[in-house]
Amino acid sequence: MGYYYREALILSISRAISNFKEAYSSVVGTSSMTSTRRASLSSVSQRKPANQDIWRLLSLPISAVPVFADSGYGQAEILVTPLQLASMFSAFANGGNIATPYVVKGLYKEDGIRYKCQVSHPEANWKEGVLSEHAIEVITPFLEDVTDPKINGTGRNLKAKGCTVAAKTGTAEIGSSKSREIAWFVGFRTGVADEDARLVLVMLEVPAESKYSNLKFDIARPLLSME
Repeated sequence: MGYYYREALILSISRAISNFKEAYSSVVGTSSMTSTRRASLSSVSQRKPANQDIWRLLSLPISAVPVFADSGYGQAEILVTPLQLASMFSAFANGGNIATPYVVKGLYKEDGIRYKCQVSHPEANWKEGVLSEHAIEVITPFLEDVTDPKINGTGRNLKAKGCTVAAKTGTAEIGSSKSREIAWFVGFRTGVADEDARLVLVMLEVPAESKYSNLKFDIARPLLSME
């Protein structure tokens, strides 16, 4: 977790410096920016990320540092809906492309004892190439380890039948008392035919007690099992 804390801090400061440069240029004009000013801005970007005078220069309070850093592992200002997370995770199962989500597959009209499709939702990708084939090949086995009881992964209690599931679990604390939490599970079947492909996401707001720790798996298990 310390790694993500540090990386988020570095990225957030770099972005803040970039935004500052852009805003500064728009005010004084690129042509009127003297070499002294350019050198000053350049020296700022080359200083160590943890240097407090960077934050002073950008008029950001030092208290903002933990907020940026906590975002690196999903806390603080990170907000995501279940549909957004499911869509993003679909890239692992969709050749690196994020599928366009939809609620209604099609509209059907009664035709005797059958239903005839009138309009169907076309399959499409929202974002293409967000993950390379190499990244998928490297990361997917680690996601499968999450649900492997032999490796003692965080999703070992899923125990889906008839298939292997690549998954990720997560927990987000709620409030300063930390008495409640958001429990996440997202996973998809691997090594199955296209007609059997399925991704399931479960998000629950539950008391932060051990007796609720397997509830997300109890919901996902029958949806992912193939027996």
